[in-house]
Amino acid sequence: RESEYMRRPLKEIHPNIAGSRTLASFIEKMKNPATAFAVIPEQEKGHLVHALSAKDREVMREYVNLGGTLVVAYAGNSPEIAMMNAVFGWSLKGQYCSSTTLNPELTGTCYDRACKGKRCASLPSLNAIRCVDKDSIMKISPQAKIVYSNGRAVSVWEVPVGSGKVVGLAPDWYATTSDWNTVLQIATYQSSGAAPEGEEGEGGGRRLGGACKGGDEQAYVLQDATKVDIARESEYMRKPLVRVHPKLKGSKTLKDFIAKMREPTTAFAVIPEQEKGHIVHALTAADRATMKTYVENGGILVVAYAGNSPEIAMMNAVFGWSLSGQSCGSTTLTEEARDTCYDKLCRGQSCARLPSLNAIRCVRKDRIMSASSGAKVLYAHGNAASVFEIPVGKGKVVGLAPDWYAKTKDWDKVLQASTFVGAHSPKVDLPDMKGKWCSKWYENPLGGGHIRSMPDIERLRLSPQKAVELPEVALLHDADFQKVAGIKHFDRVAMTLDGILPIEKAGEYRVCTRSDDGSHVYVDGAKAAASPGLHGPRTGCGKRYLTRGDHTVLVLMFQNLGGAYEKVTYSGPDTDGKEVVMPSVGFEGICDAPAPVCDCTSGWCMEAYYDPNGAGSVRDFPNFDKMVPQRALVISTIGYHNDHQIARMLGKKGRFDHVAVTFGGVLHVNFEGEYTICTRSDDGSHVYVDGAKAAASPGLHGPRTGCGKRYLTRGDHTVLVLMFQNLGGAYEKVTYSGPDTDGKEVVMPSVGFEGICDAPAPVCDCTSGWCMEAYYDPNGAGSVRDFPNFDKMVPQRALVISTIGYHNDHQIARMLGKK
Repeated sequence: RESEYMRRPLKEIHPNIAGSRTLASFIEKMKNPATAFAVIPEQEKGHLVHALSAKDREVMREYVNLGGTLVVAYAGNSPEIAMMNAVFGWSLKGQYCSSTTLNPELTGTCYDRACKGKRCASLPSLNAIRCVDKDSIMKISPQAKIVYSNGRAVSVWEVPVGSGKVVGLAPDWYATTSDWNTVLQIATYQSSGAAPEGEEGEGGGRRLGGACKGGDEQAYVLQDATKVDIARESEYMRKPLVRVHPKLKGSKTLKDFIAKMREPTTAFAVIPEQEKGHIVHALTAADRATMKTYVENGGILVVAYAGNSPEIAMMNAVFGWSLSGQSCGSTTLTEEARDTCYDKLCRGQSCARLPSLNAIRCVRKDRIMSASSGAKVLYAHGNAASVFEIPVGKGKVVGLAPDWYAKTKDWDKVLQASTFVGAHSPKVDLPDMKGKWCSKWYENPLGGGHIRSMPDIERLRLSPQKAVELPEVALLHDADFQKVAGIKHFDRVAMTLDGILPIEKAGEYRVCTRSDDGSHVYVDGAKAAASPGLHGPRTGCGKRYLTRGDHTVLVLMFQNLGGAYEKVTYSGPDTDGKEVVMPSVGFEGICDAPAPVCDCTSGWCMEAYYDPNGAGSVRDFPNFDKMVPQRALVISTIGYHNDHQIARMLGKKGRFDHVAVTFGGVLHVNFEGEYTICTRSDDGSHVYVDGAKAAASPGLHGPRTGCGKRYLTRGDHTVLVLMFQNLGGAYEKVTYSGPDTDGKEVVMPSVGFEGICDAPAPVCDCTSGWCMEAYYDPNGAGSVRDFPNFDKMVPQRALVISTIGYHNDHQIARMLGKK
């Protein structure tokens, strides 16, 4: 039914649109180069993801990667979210919404032009549609477009995947209007298009590479870098490239090479093998930001000898990846590279199989694929990849493993092919990197307890509530902290500050921290100064020899009660011996405070908010939409009989007071009918099913039960439980009864929760030994009397051990870092 409602408006502007009567046919059509876009209507009953094989998911992903457009209707509903997350490895989450409006940033696009004079600049909410959480969309790609939204709720959006895109549309097309029809039509106007064999379609086409020949694009090969020997390799790479790219030039210095990336005429840039030295040591924070932004905006960065340690270190530092080397021999063209320039240029030549030259190092294939769902391995042997591409925003990084000093014409062809595919000229507008520290604020990190030393943020798995950029670390009064953090009382707060200290003159430097209460300063990961403990403003200093270049700085500070103070200074050759406030030219990564998320698994997603009203009592439900939880974890059941059970589950010491909690899950119903839903709590609680209140036990009280009845259809139903605890004992238990339980009251199960998956399971590093995975409290608050179902759980820790020989629990706990 939904398919027909979507076909009608599309037929008006796409006369060749056809319907696929089976899922197999639909997937098969994605292999056809004439297919420009594909539409999946609302899944009214059942989950399409359960019918997709691993091969189907791979075909869908590759279809979009190569330029196709995939339009997904009712994109905020759980079946659609589950499908997209499974196919593309995303972490989308649903969000309740009402009417949404066109994003002002879309002015001038098809969405804007087609709606001029019509009502579709503001879209109505139809049949209580579900939108998608804005943050979960933007985490996928910085180039994602928010088209229609209302606060955090997004009803129309686009996410680029390789050369194509996925378009999400939230409406219920059964209750569609001409406004929504227009939006559907627009979503397909700007599809990448299809192209016949060997030709390019609109927007580049799905047949990447086109005629496989160079053009007038500007391109540069790095010729020299301070203390890095690359000149000889640069010349070996320049010769085959200049044959197909006549405007290719050499950058005689690293500074010039980086500067060329800021020019909109630079289509691609090549870094030869670093025979001696590491370029990464010569790159400043601003250089790394330039390289990353250049690729994000559409440039191609070609890295030779990509499996060697200097090259891997450079790519990991610039793009935040975790690539690692792999020994390899000869490699062959993969199926993924068929019909691309890599294949076309090698037809009839030996480069379909590339020899191993001078014991080259490849890159681990699994690490490449973990860098991006759109990554392509083009030449490989087992887990060893010698040629690969990783998309970054609109551009890509190409890794080539060969030693060009021992080059062959086969490798020359591969080098040429790496620069044909999608090369165009980006424009790089860099953010201001000067005068910035990233401060992250952790409110009540120990719950209601006093802070007597810096909390172990990693061990407690805490998430910051705020992230604010600061020009300097010089907060001299309580009011300074309150103004930045936006909180009334700066008590029981921990803070971290990340920065990068530039050093021009190498020498011995004195680093100081003056704080109230405790603080520590780390430079390049080593402690440089400390003023620990509870005290008034007090100074601690240390000395470090610093080389010329950038040095990472991390400041840890906490405040228990009373006044607050934090100032970081330094002195040395750059300051002529004078003590001055330490500057920063930026910080690594992004300065944000993402909400903690539950790992990907079945069960309930429990999110805890400590002291939601600051130092005040909690007498009613706080506004959860305006808060960020301190903890998020998965639990199997909601059945807690006292405050100690809940506190222990959250890793808290002491009592469970002044806390608010949410539990999100999905109840699967096999037999439709009337169900009784109950919540027994101390203090208040509410239970919502499919967005409507189903049971309540509000207010301040001891263990008390509230029930309600709901008619539930067969299938999945979203469940949200809200609970708060003021003082004293705590209790929360959610039960249900009905056709599925033969009328018996049982603890409500959950088959999962919306928004999976964001946090990947921890993995063991690649080494010899045993891989140990630990699962804490696998049965929630209950005892462990038998083996749990490991297949349905995610470990909290993973580490490598040499032998299995533990004689007591203290040895195991110490190994895991547990107290």
